[in-house]
Amino acid sequence: WWNPTEFPMDGTIFGYYDGVLGAPDSIADFSGILNGYKYFCDDLDDIEDPLTDIDPEGRGVFSPGMKNVRHYSIQLGDDGLIFNYAVDASWQFPEGSPPWTAPDDFVPEANQPEAYRISLTELDNSLYYDIVEGAGGSLHLSIDVYDWFGADLHTIKAEWPGVAPQAASTGPTGGGIGYSTYEVDLISCTPTAAGEQDILLTVECEALNYQDFITGAVTSVYFMHTTDVADEAPATGYEVIFSDEGVLIEIENAGWNDISPALCIETDGDIKMAYSHNMPYDPTPDTTHYARSYACKSTDGLNWTGFQLSFWTLGSPSANHGDCVKIVASTDGNSWRTLSLWSPTNLTFSAPFSAATELFPSPINIDGAHVTTYIDRAHEIIQDANGYVYILGDDNNLLQFKKSEVPYYLTQGPSGAVWGDFPIYYIGAGYFSRARSIELAPDDNMYLAYYINDTANTIQLAYNTDSTGLTWDASTVVYDGSSTSTTGAHDPGLDIDPDGDFHVTFIRESGANNQICYVHSTDGSAWSTPVVISEMPVDMNDDPICFFEFDDLDFLATVWRGGTHIYVSFSYDGGQNWADAVQVDSLLPENEQPDFVVTSDGVMHIAWAAKNGTHYDIHYRNAWLEES
Repeated sequence: WWNPTEFPMDGTIFGYYDGVLGAPDSIADFSGILNGYKYFCDDLDDIEDPLTDIDPEGRGVFSPGMKNVRHYSIQLGDDGLIFNYAVDASWQFPEGSPPWTAPDDFVPEANQPEAYRISLTELDNSLYYDIVEGAGGSLHLSIDVYDWFGADLHTIKAEWPGVAPQAASTGPTGGGIGYSTYEVDLISCTPTAAGEQDILLTVECEALNYQDFITGAVTSVYFMHTTDVADEAPATGYEVIFSDEGVLIEIENAGWNDISPALCIETDGDIKMAYSHNMPYDPTPDTTHYARSYACKSTDGLNWTGFQLSFWTLGSPSANHGDCVKIVASTDGNSWRTLSLWSPTNLTFSAPFSAATELFPSPINIDGAHVTTYIDRAHEIIQDANGYVYILGDDNNLLQFKKSEVPYYLTQGPSGAVWGDFPIYYIGAGYFSRARSIELAPDDNMYLAYYINDTANTIQLAYNTDSTGLTWDASTVVYDGSSTSTTGAHDPGLDIDPDGDFHVTFIRESGANNQICYVHSTDGSAWSTPVVISEMPVDMNDDPICFFEFDDLDFLATVWRGGTHIYVSFSYDGGQNWADAVQVDSLLPENEQPDFVVTSDGVMHIAWAAKNGTHYDIHYRNAWLEES
């Protein structure tokens, strides 16, 4: 405070004043706006006493008649240094009648609102700068903020220009007498050198009336933290452990492979699975139906119960489409909604896997009169924060969506009218958007990652921009394949973590190989440079990604099909480094269409289709991480 640049003379004690002994601003032209300070109080009676000697119950009192001394070290630059100093004494009139006792008779506001000290601990440091391998890693900080009042009303910001995006704390995670504890994560770091590096921390207080002079002022103090950057990339400290591979059900249909298992986790923690096939189903002796989707549930991923027909159709079977089943947990209790694309012209839904029923429980064609609606592998399903159900997909050269007329039901509303079609993005004649992965963010916005099946080879992100969910923006480019030598980019997977950070995987075609890549964004707008998770000389697709917490660390994991096998990889440094791919399947030579979810205990539940002679089965396996 009180530098002439930000606080010119204004006739009050909150403006700059030339000192009696110092050089006047008119001559010195003072330019410093971030100024160091020393803290004076009775607890610090020696010239080098550390701030840890301050009694948190003493309020930092500087008593009348006391003499307190501190030591300053001032470094002069090549051109010297001209400086003044100011004494900032905080005080308010005491309560009650004299004689007064300090600090008991002084209200908390007698102290300044900003923090006077921080204590910082590095919970995790994976930072590295390797002259050969490059740079990366993350830094997880725990910061105790000491303030005489309102210690829980701060925001901590960490800045490392050119190395990491600015990071900020959320609310306190703990604390004690006179302090609150905050955590800050610097992720996707790219240090420029190994060894000791400085990070600037800003401790910003909540807007308060400062001493009744400045209304709604936000004051900040700054601290430097010196961290250490390793000179080589860290070794992977975890390995994947698998349960035995199990067979959920054998589906005896020759030459038909679109069983497409889909998984979700319900509000009760159970795992729900939906899958489709065209096995005959005979509810009556003289009528033949054909099943379109079945569902089941499990508490641990190892034992599945409650097989239930989700929907069916009369007549001869029609071919389902790859990746045709989608499932989403409902917010109105332990139920789910699922979709299945079962012919080139029809998109159907199923009743929930619970005692509750839909308004219209039998299958219906929600596509109306469209002939080529919802192209193969294009549809997605999501439920917004208010319970409305959305279906997204390709429709007549448009990326479009439909919204249910009533919350919690994947059907027509009471009016009986078929849902309207709402456009998101014009794809262009002959092109498909290939809608791929959709998520609900902590801010209740819906985000859809998709790829454009044209020469641009782009991965894009669409998101709703209003509370009704009817207006969408599809202008964000996650990855532009046309600016590189890649010949294709497709199959994006999307997950949004509790802090609102975006994590996207996608398949990139590069020469003779395919690569599964990862990109990250803190705001959904600016995206990191792709990190190659794995590279294989075979076709790769189906790459969902999940963020989860395990062993006090933040993990990312992705599962994909490479050739005829299913693979998994993980990262615990913000996606900068990934463990070597591990093959998931072990029983049959042909495997495809994987999906996976991660439960709160950090267990990955993986399901996929496996070819068993002339038919396909659903296989599953649990995977978890252990320190290696």
